[in-house]
Amino acid sequence: MQPIVQGMCQQRKKMRKTLFFISLLFCLSSKAQIQVYLSGGINNTQIRATGSPSGIQDGDNSKWQWQSGASIHFPITGDGFLYTGLQYEAKAFHEVMDICCIVYRNVMYYPKYISLPVGAGYALAIAKNMHLQFSGGIYASAGVSGTMDGNIQRNDLPISGGLYMSPYFNRKIDFDEGTDIKKWRLGLQSGISANWKKMVLRFQYQMDLSNSSPVNSYREFRYRTGSLDLGYRLFKLKK
Repeated sequence: MQPIVQGMCQQRKKMRKTLFFISLLFCLSSKAQIQVYLSGGINNTQIRATGSPSGIQDGDNSKWQWQSGASIHFPITGDGFLYTGLQYEAKAFHEVMDICCIVYRNVMYYPKYISLPVGAGYALAIAKNMHLQFSGGIYASAGVSGTMDGNIQRNDLPISGGLYMSPYFNRKIDFDEGTDIKKWRLGLQSGISANWKKMVLRFQYQMDLSNSSPVNSYREFRYRTGSLDLGYRLFKLKK
């Protein structure tokens, strides 16, 4: 019975901490207005690869993709604020990999994610109805869909004296098994935005901390994404 009682006590402590944190957020934002935004824009993803070989590259093969989402700003003391939201992101990167002149991969990936950002920011007034916002935080992303296309060439000359080129393929990305790209991503983000009345123009940079390469892969790669969004403040929730 003692382990059960201890477990219940620990759960109650966690619930109290969670409720305290939520109450603190509302208390901090009680003297201001909660703001709700919708946004949409474009992004460009580069790949930082490590391991041997590290032949995953983007470079001039990169493609601009789109994204859209909604965010909520919770004002706190002064001109500071907390923010969170949901964002749907389409990405693209090119894999060119030569393994000791034996296997050559030429594959284009088009994964799509839903991201949950959480962070804090500061608003700096520069003119009437206009201010700059500086923000930073973390994000968690889950792969939800996507496709990949290309071919694989295998050089069997040392073994059978021949070359093998796989047929061109186009199929869905397998996120669940992690054999193509891992499903979950975690990273850091920072951004700056110019706000004029209800309109927002924002630039943001994301840097993945987690490895997105397939399970049991000999290489690692992480996204580096720059994005430009145009947003609109829907309304303010008055306290």
